[in-house]
Order: sequence, then C-alpha cells, then structure tokens
Amino acid sequence: GSTYRVLSTQRWNHGKVVSAMDCIAEEVPVALEYNRVSYAVMLATPDQLEDFAIGFSITEGIVQRLEDIHDIDIIEADRGITVRLTISSSCFRALKLKRRTLAGRTGCGLCGTENLEQLYRQLPAVESSACYPVEMLQRGFEHLNKQKQLKNLTGATHAAAWMDQTGQVTHMREDV
Repeated sequence: GSTYRVLSTQRWNHGKVVSAMDCIAEEVPVALEYNRVSYAVMLATPDQLEDFAIGFSITEGIVQRLEDIHDIDIIEADRGITVRLTISSSCFRALKLKRRTLAGRTGCGLCGTENLEQLYRQLPAVESSACYPVEMLQRGFEHLNKQKQLKNLTGATHAAAWMDQTGQVTHMREDV
C-alpha cells in the first residue's frame, strides 16, 4: 500500500483562503498475531511491516533473538493489515503467561502496561567499544535527514536509523 495520500485543501495565506495540495502520511491498523493468537493492534505506516514486527517482538520481550521467529506473513484486508508471526514454542509458552492489554489512544509505548516494574525491565546490553566523534554523528544526522522521504513530503513522521563508523546511514525506517 501507499504510505501517503495527496489531498486538496484550503489554507489561510496573507489574509485570503487559497486552494492547495498537501501530502498526508497514511497510518493503518496493524494487527500482530503470534502463532495465530492476536496480541496487539497498533496504528502504523503501512511500509516495512516485517521490520516493524521483528523490532516490536524483540523490544517487547516476546522473542529473544531473530532466530525465535520462524515465519512472518503479511495479510492485507479492507480494514487493516495482519502481521502473522510464527514463533518458537518456548517463546509462545512464555507469551501466554505474560498479560498485557495494548489499548490506548496514543502510541507512547506505555499503554496497557500493568505496573511500573514492567517499564524498567532489563534489556540485553549492546556491547561496543566504539567511540564516535561529534562531527561523525552530525554527518549521520545530515544523511538521515536527506533519506527521510516521507517526512520531507508530509512533515508528519519520525525515523530511526543505523549508522556505520563513517557516519553513513545504512538502514532507516519511518513511521507516523
């Protein structure tokens, strides 16, 4: 699916109403299922949903590593998209013991959390002895800003990126 729509709109410009065209970022309901059991419905940009599902699964602690995910199917329907993940039986058993309701009106990431202890779960450390100069980080941000196509069209998305040791952005994802 498309990640944006072009709409006709009206704007106030120097004391007059003028017609204009504007790009609007799309977001759709995305249902995440694990071993055919519904877990959450999120609103997301309908692009690169496999990466979204992998990142969500790891950061939520549903899986520990990529190898715990055996298959990912993306099923588009009239009312949204279902991302169906097949995960290892040990991860699925642990998931059934975990209870979380992800209902809420915002995408802050805290909605449905049952207690404060869940906010401060220990994440695995990322080990690195690398030290990056500020100039290299600034170069990375410049590269990132050039790659944010949806943000540049709509002004309504954020991005996350992976940067190498030279300041080149090697992976970048945008979302509403």
